[in-house]
Amino acid sequence: MAKTIEPKLSKIGDYLALKNNEKFVIPTYQRAYSWGVEACKKLWEDINEFAESGAEDPYFFGNVIVDCSTEGELQLIDGQQRTTTFLLLLKALQLRLDEKIETSTPTDKEEEKLKSNLIKQLDRALKILFKADDDLTEDIKDDWGKTKGRQILKTNSFSELYKDEFQKIIFAKNFEEVETNVTKIPNKKKDNQYTNFFRNFKFFYESIGDEPLKLKKFSEVFLNKCEVIAIFSWNTEQAIEMFNSLNGTGVPLNSADIIAAKMFSAAEEKEKLKDAWENVIKRADELKLEKDKDKNLEAILLQYMYIQRARDGKAEMQVPGVRQYYTNLNKELLNDPLKLCGEFQKLLDLWENAVELPAVKLLLKFNANAKYYLISFLSRFEASEISSDEANAEILGEVNGVCECLLRLFALLELGWVGYSSKELKAFLFSENVKIVNPKISLDDIKADFDKQIKKEWEKDKDGIKDWLLEYKGKVLVFLNEYLFTKEIGEEFDFFNNTEVEHVMPSSGRNIESIRKDAGIENNDDFETFVDLLGNKILLEEEINSNISNACFRSKKNGYKDSKFALAKALAGCKKEFWKKKDIENATKEAAERIVKFVFGE
Repeated sequence: MAKTIEPKLSKIGDYLALKNNEKFVIPTYQRAYSWGVEACKKLWEDINEFAESGAEDPYFFGNVIVDCSTEGELQLIDGQQRTTTFLLLLKALQLRLDEKIETSTPTDKEEEKLKSNLIKQLDRALKILFKADDDLTEDIKDDWGKTKGRQILKTNSFSELYKDEFQKIIFAKNFEEVETNVTKIPNKKKDNQYTNFFRNFKFFYESIGDEPLKLKKFSEVFLNKCEVIAIFSWNTEQAIEMFNSLNGTGVPLNSADIIAAKMFSAAEEKEKLKDAWENVIKRADELKLEKDKDKNLEAILLQYMYIQRARDGKAEMQVPGVRQYYTNLNKELLNDPLKLCGEFQKLLDLWENAVELPAVKLLLKFNANAKYYLISFLSRFEASEISSDEANAEILGEVNGVCECLLRLFALLELGWVGYSSKELKAFLFSENVKIVNPKISLDDIKADFDKQIKKEWEKDKDGIKDWLLEYKGKVLVFLNEYLFTKEIGEEFDFFNNTEVEHVMPSSGRNIESIRKDAGIENNDDFETFVDLLGNKILLEEEINSNISNACFRSKKNGYKDSKFALAKALAGCKKEFWKKKDIENATKEAAERIVKFVFGE
């Protein structure tokens, strides 16, 4: 009967000592090596304090979970950071032992005995680092070239930017060679120009020093008195589940890590999946779908979950977690990981083309949740159809149409008139997503549903909503007001990365007192009331805004004429010399009426 699990309490020296045909492997879905010097300092202090205490019981460094399902590969499910750090520490120790032995000239039996012990410790370090037997260990000491190809740890992590850095350190003959060969990160200074691998190795190398008795004692304690429980599993999913249950010292794997592990476990063509998955991760990071870079990949998993649930007719507001959905509720998706990877790639293709569409950019300014319903609609099409080619004009019109439907609801959310989790908004969107994702349901039918929902829930509040708009002081609706005004006059709307929200009457500056006076605003309280209203805000290019931001209105008009934004150009043609309190009130009223008409489909 095949083994499935084997826990083993091991000394560090035994845990790290692999067979000739084995190596530790960092799986593709694991994080990059992230331990810093502070973590290494803590490890170093723990070992030294234990050594000084003279305690008889071993020092325990926690659990390590190893997936042995691939022959010759000890895949580190839990223990990646510690194992890598143990090996960097051992390499620093090996170099210090080698240096001390090389310069040692014993003058008595005690010194000869100490040198002999240091040689034994060096031999053991070489045997571990290069998986060498007695003969090869002696050969390595005579010819360093014999270490070539004897890799003890390999990283397949897609997140690791410096995959060769560990090898550069391990295979270097001396510290000078390490320092010469390691990566120097551009535009960084001092120690920051180096990777975590080298900074940690250097810390250990400098901390170990060259005092022979300390070298002897530290070597013996580290390799023979420090322990881990190594849990070996011959089933990847089992190893992952154990990690979820036992994880204590490592950074938890996120949902994307767990799902990736299960995909690779199920894959028959692992190399193809590796290439496809690496591309998904890279492109998700490039598109910056989330503010937090670590969540870009999970965002794609979540979006696809929304699509699949809508396709399956699931409209419940209670959304399962990403991990639960892929590994339990719809685990059949993982049976064909290459196909699933292809689905993720399609979403990325769609986003790559869609994120530059003006209506899409506008919608994504509102609320992060809007993208889940937009991507459901986009999934009806091929990525090549989401482009500005004239042949795709009809499809782009539909994309703009569904963006406007969503904008109407999310404008109410922006005002605080409704909460996202309310049944009026979220329950409706979940139910409607079943239609949004379905190519057989026309855009006209979707629009009719939005019209019906908004009139049913908020028609009675129309005047109140308008009053809230008259007092709105945020920035997001400034973009919507610009969009609607541009549409009114029949021009094309767009905005750019360098777009800023400009106060027509400036909010600060040297001449602010005279500008307030010209505007007919008598006191600071009155000024605070008016300066942030919708009617006092427009979109403007950063370069123009930086030149005129605190100027009076008659000076600003000259700058506005160079803008591509419709409201700025309209103000550039204004014959007034001053921008007064009444102008702000009128412009705010116009913006409020414009947005209310849009929200209620008038």
